[in-house]
Amino acid sequence: PVPNEGTSVYTGGIPLEQFLNKQLLAARKSKDAFRTNVLRTVIGELQTELKLKASKQKETDQNLETVAIKSLRMAISKRKTAAKEYRESGLESTAEVEEKEAAYLSSILPKEISGEQLRSEVTGLYTKGKETGVFEPGDKSKIPTILAQIVESLEKEHGKGSIATGEVARILMPLIQPKAGKQGDRTT
Repeated sequence: PVPNEGTSVYTGGIPLEQFLNKQLLAARKSKDAFRTNVLRTVIGELQTELKLKASKQKETDQNLETVAIKSLRMAISKRKTAAKEYRESGLESTAEVEEKEAAYLSSILPKEISGEQLRSEVTGLYTKGKETGVFEPGDKSKIPTILAQIVESLEKEHGKGSIATGEVARILMPLIQPKAGKQGDRTT
């Protein structure tokens, strides 16, 4: 079983780093060595990633928060990959530790929505926005605003970090951009 007593799911009310530090404090108070070690490691990785990103370019708090969530998802992915490699090498107990850490970290973030559910919700939000006049079809200058509004709406519904913005953009782009006519259709 994955120890996550005292751990709550991140909802985005505060920055992820601050949330993880609160979880670390709770783990220390409850003398939970597993959670303390995992959180300490992930917070260190997260701080390094945020400092690196912030030093490269001017980043907004919103962008840094997105980096933080991606960093945590990457930490989960690394542990899953390591578990698979350890298992293939016959190191079963080490693989189990990596899987346990990945499961614990996954329990912190809201469940990520993807696939058909995400496609359906993005399409529905865009269609509703188009029908109400909020979104203007074919206006490429509005794409960042439309994307931000749809992501914000999805995160309000499902929790901060529950969607991949890049995936939303991939679904949204064909809906926004008008279908181009064929090259030879012009008459002169």
